[in-house]
Amino acid sequence: MLASLAQAGVVVALAFVHSTGSILALVVLLGSLFAVAQPAEFALIPAVAGEQRLAQANGYVETARYAGMTLGPALGGLVAARSTTRVALLTDALTFLYVAAAAAAIRARRAPAQTTHEADRGRNRDGITFLLTDSVLSIVMTVAFVSLVFMTASASAELFSPRRRWTRAMPATGC
Repeated sequence: MLASLAQAGVVVALAFVHSTGSILALVVLLGSLFAVAQPAEFALIPAVAGEQRLAQANGYVETARYAGMTLGPALGGLVAARSTTRVALLTDALTFLYVAAAAAAIRARRAPAQTTHEADRGRNRDGITFLLTDSVLSIVMTVAFVSLVFMTASASAELFSPRRRWTRAMPATGC
């Protein structure tokens, strides 16, 4: 719920900033919040649905996720085309507020498992240590991370590319 509220705040800020640096920083923050919110959602589904309805609940969640991935950009583009980018972003912020309200209304049916914090920290450390010390996995993780950073940044930066503006201003050639 808190991650969704923070995401709403970041999207509202995106609606009002104009500098490339600010936009990129806010997009990175939005992506980081998504990296927190999605695993929390995945952990919540079994607690809410229960073992008997878990497959059905996962089906509904994934259907909603992919419908949103398909329809969201199209609807956002339509709203931006009919009004402004700011209105589209503020509408997007409302969707994050809706998710936060839904998360606040959910009551998990399962009692939390009793674990020791020391054991959890050790297991977390083991996983990270394994990723960093295995020669193949450390290279794969580094390349994947750097690639993802540049792919994500390039999509956002393309909007402000001088070449893009130049090509739009040039008349079409029949090549």
